Amino acid sequence: LMGSAVRKPSVEAIGRYAALLAMMRGGLVGAAVALGLTGLMLAVRWVADDRTLPTTEVALAGELDHLDSIAVQGLLQPYVGRNFLRLPVAEIRAAMEAHPWVERAIVTRTWPDTMRVLIRQRTPVAVWGDDQLIDQRGVRFEARAPAGALLPRLHGPKGSEHLVLARWQRVRDSLNAVSLMPRGLSHDPRGAWHVSLHDGFTLELGREQFDQRLQRFVQIYQRALSTRVDRIEAVDLRYTKGVAVRWRSDVMQQNG
Repeated sequence: LMGSAVRKPSVEAIGRYAALLAMMRGGLVGAAVALGLTGLMLAVRWVADDRTLPTTEVALAGELDHLDSIAVQGLLQPYVGRNFLRLPVAEIRAAMEAHPWVERAIVTRTWPDTMRVLIRQRTPVAVWGDDQLIDQRGVRFEARAPAGALLPRLHGPKGSEHLVLARWQRVRDSLNAVSLMPRGLSHDPRGAWHVSLHDGFTLELGREQFDQRLQRFVQIYQRALSTRVDRIEAVDLRYTKGVAVRWRSDVMQQNG
């Protein structure tokens, strides 16, 4: 007798088996995706939590002699304790550069908990107007002059900062060459230029031929005025060739 014949699975049974396998695979994939999403959400929450990797150290470096340490600490304090990975570097830099004495700030992070701030200060070269300073790039800023600083006083209309600063440098160099110390330079709304000196007199240069008139004064001073500098009240150079000297009335009366 021959053994019983092996039954072949029907097409219907094969279909049910394939469907079951597909469901199992789908379930495993879904579980893996769900697990991955859960892990991602947990990681995002972990990173977003300020209690995770808090910033605990602040390191300041650079030029700090004109900065009030208490004011700087006040600017940086809101960021202490913030999540190190999410520290808003651009925001901190903008906050520091809003300080009048800060020309530029570089903010970096050092693993695992340190915020580093490198500061470059403004260098004041003159007092501008009544209550501002101006730096070497011709930028005005609101700050008090450093104690003991002998800064010149510059005046001029808004937008004339670079012009006034450039001409001040020429005035300083020209007068220093003949042992005179200029104190300030003013550019009035009419466009005229006025120089004040520590020796107590002023130069009226007018609106035109600035350099030529300045050099004319230097030449005349060396030839005729250097021995009488204490008597001069003003020198008017708004003439084609010569100058007009106004003498101090108190000295004239004493000599008279």
